[in-house]
Amino acid sequence: MNAGLPRGTALLWLVALVTVGMSACSNRAIYDNLQVYQRQECRDQPMPSQEQCLERARQSYRAYQRERREALDP
Repeated sequence: MNAGLPRGTALLWLVALVTVGMSACSNRAIYDNLQVYQRQECRDQPMPSQEQCLERARQSYRAYQRERREALDP
């Protein structure tokens, strides 16, 4: 029996610490790290929602930037 944090929570903390700890990290590297985490979380879901989740997690950084700019521009 594992007495530590649940796997997803521990992984989230690890990703957050790595992201914060690497102040010289680019936005792209942060995005890539979060995508890895999201794909791992998707694999814990039941099959129908797993495929939808993985599809969202496949969004390219360029597409993410475009959507972000569109959302932030007045």
